[in-house]
Amino acid sequence: MRVQIVRDVKELLPHKEAWDRLSRSCAQGVFGSTGWVIPWIEVYASTSKLFCILFFDENDELVGFVPAMLVRKCHLKIMKFIGSPLNDFNEIIVEPRLQEAVIKLLLDTLTVYAEEWDLFDCELLSESQMQLLTQCESGQAKICYRPLYPMESPVIDLPETVQDYYSRMSSAWRHRFRGCLNKVGKNGAFSFSVLVDYNDIRQHIDQFENFRLDCWRKRNRDTELTALSQGKTFLQFLDKVAEELARTHSIAFPCLTYSGNVVAMGIYFLSPSGILNYMKSWNIDFFHFSPGKVLEMYMIEYAINNGFKKFDFGRGNESYKYDFLAKNAYLQHCVFGHRNVAGIIAVSAFAFREYCRCVLWGRLRRVSLRIRNKISAVSSRE
Repeated sequence: MRVQIVRDVKELLPHKEAWDRLSRSCAQGVFGSTGWVIPWIEVYASTSKLFCILFFDENDELVGFVPAMLVRKCHLKIMKFIGSPLNDFNEIIVEPRLQEAVIKLLLDTLTVYAEEWDLFDCELLSESQMQLLTQCESGQAKICYRPLYPMESPVIDLPETVQDYYSRMSSAWRHRFRGCLNKVGKNGAFSFSVLVDYNDIRQHIDQFENFRLDCWRKRNRDTELTALSQGKTFLQFLDKVAEELARTHSIAFPCLTYSGNVVAMGIYFLSPSGILNYMKSWNIDFFHFSPGKVLEMYMIEYAINNGFKKFDFGRGNESYKYDFLAKNAYLQHCVFGHRNVAGIIAVSAFAFREYCRCVLWGRLRRVSLRIRNKISAVSSRE
């Protein structure tokens, strides 16, 4: 087995067909596919330096791919997955029969190219891949690691029929959700459709982003948005992703309208493992219709009717996800460094920073939100 390091997109493009084929057969999602990674490189190229690792078998067939990049932060060279932090999860794309061999070779490769990186921020991987990375033994690798706080990613294991899904709910929740759908369904002015063709989707991309940002602002939560997830650059990225993923039938764009006016829209990614709710937006003027919940219910029914076995809500433990019978799955986070004094210090400092950012700061935000809601409730009563 041989390894190739790719530092320029021109070196990556000749492998696009093989990479596309490997991704479709082995990947759990779209975030390591050509349809996601290539648009990221084209739009956000100035923010990072490519460091993709390709693995070829004895027949020179591509059998493994690590879509990685190098960024500088706090005077450190940090290796990350391409697309972070916009990815809902990450993965090393590899033929299942060769997972252990590829992981061992990856660790050896990181040791060989030790001068290129200081930390490998291995963020939001599945438990099985993280286990392989942390437990795989390699005679040459001189790497230490430290596990960080995992991230909830609620999922629904979908039944065979829509009736089976609703039968799992308590009667109260069933009536509540069905009530939302009936309220919309009985009103002839409402219409629901799922767009999968890029020419149809592109007509709504601008409005989708305008609605999304408007909702965040009017709920006083726009400060939670990262710079990468808003603005003209992000809009350009979304448009390119929609075009690329529509080509491989990996995107669904639901659209709920009222008298011809758009009420709610969503971006959902399709893969052999299931359907992922990536992002939704809605017209704040229709908030009393619960457009987000209506869209979600329609898409769960769409997933069941089209034979998907899993509905993934994406990372984050927002309470509404569990109302739809989602159960927690966890994405693992680990940081790798060099097995020396400087590497151990860097890994420990990075782990402490991430704990403060993700855990302590998150708890403070939740407490402040509860206090703010109580103050608002008291003020409204007065």
